[in-house]
Amino acid sequence: MKFSERIQRIQPSMTLAVDAKSKELRANGEDIIGFGAGEPDFDTPDKIKKAGIAAIETNITHYTPVGGIDALKQAIVNKFERDNNLIYEKNQILVSCGAKHSLFNIAQVLWEEGEPVETINEQCKKNKVDLLLLGAMQRENMLKFYMGSIARKLTRNASCSVLLMIKPSVIRKASQHVVVNAFESPETENTVRSAFHFAQALSASKLTLVEEINRSEVAEEADDDRGLRKVTLRKEKLKRRELSRVREILNRISDSLKENIKIHSQNIFGTRGYSIGHYAKVVRADLLIMNSDEKRKGFLERIFPKDLEHILSELPTDVLIIKSKQNG
Repeated sequence: MKFSERIQRIQPSMTLAVDAKSKELRANGEDIIGFGAGEPDFDTPDKIKKAGIAAIETNITHYTPVGGIDALKQAIVNKFERDNNLIYEKNQILVSCGAKHSLFNIAQVLWEEGEPVETINEQCKKNKVDLLLLGAMQRENMLKFYMGSIARKLTRNASCSVLLMIKPSVIRKASQHVVVNAFESPETENTVRSAFHFAQALSASKLTLVEEINRSEVAEEADDDRGLRKVTLRKEKLKRRELSRVREILNRISDSLKENIKIHSQNIFGTRGYSIGHYAKVVRADLLIMNSDEKRKGFLERIFPKDLEHILSELPTDVLIIKSKQNG
C-alpha cells in the first residue's frame, strides 16, 4: 500500500522519544529527571477521581460539544477572573485535548501557506490592517541587512504602519520618552499627531520632536572668525525656521492629546535618519516614531543608506513607522 506524501512527511514525536528514553534509563536504575512529556509528578487528586467516578455513575458518558461543555467553560472563565484578573466570555473559551491539539488548531485557523513577506503583506491588504507588529533583531549581520531579513523586508514594503520591537514582552512596560521625527515633509504632521496618540496610550511623560537639518543647508566654510560667525548666524536662522514650523504643527494638535506630556523640541544638524536614530539611542527613548519613506528602498539604497535605511541598519529602540493613508 502506498501512503500519501503528507503522511510520509510526518516524523516520530520527539516528545515521546525523549519520554521513552527517560523511562528506559529509569528502569535501568538511573536517577533521571524527564523533560519529555509534560506529565505531573503526582497522582490524580482524589476529588478529581471521585468526580470522574460520579460522572460515570450518573451517565455523563456521552459525546460532549467539541469546544467543551458549558459548565467547564464557565469554570475556566471564573478561574481566569479569580486568579489572573482576566475577563473572558464563555464564547471565547475553547477546550482542547492538550497543548499540541491547541497549537495545531491555531495553526490551521491562522497560518497561511506561502513566502512570509508576500503572504503577510497580502493579508494586511486583504484585511485592511492599520498596524503590523514585528519582532526584530536590533542589529543584523551584514548579509542579512543587505539581502533583507523578513522583518526589514516587511517594513520596506508594508502597505500599513509597522511597529518593530527589539525586545517584545508579554508584560507591558512603562514608556517614559517618545521621540518623533519633525523634519519637513507632507507626512510629518500626521506622524506627529500619531505620536501623541501613542504617547497617551503608553502613558509616556515626555515627547521630543526632532528636526533634522541637513548640513548642506549651512553651505558655509568656517575658515576664520568671519566664516564662523556666518555659519553660526545661518544655523540660528535655520533653528528659528524649524522651531516656527514645529510650533505650527503643535498648534493644530488638540490640547487633549498634549495633556500631561512634557513636549520638547530638538534641532540636530546632520544626516537625515542617522541623526535622529543616534539621538534616540543617546537619550534612551522607549519609542522612536518615523515617517515611512515615500519611495520603496532597494538594494542600492542599502549600500548607500539614507533616511529610514539608517534606522533599519541598527534599531536604536522600538521603532514605529507611520504609513499615511494616501501612501498606502
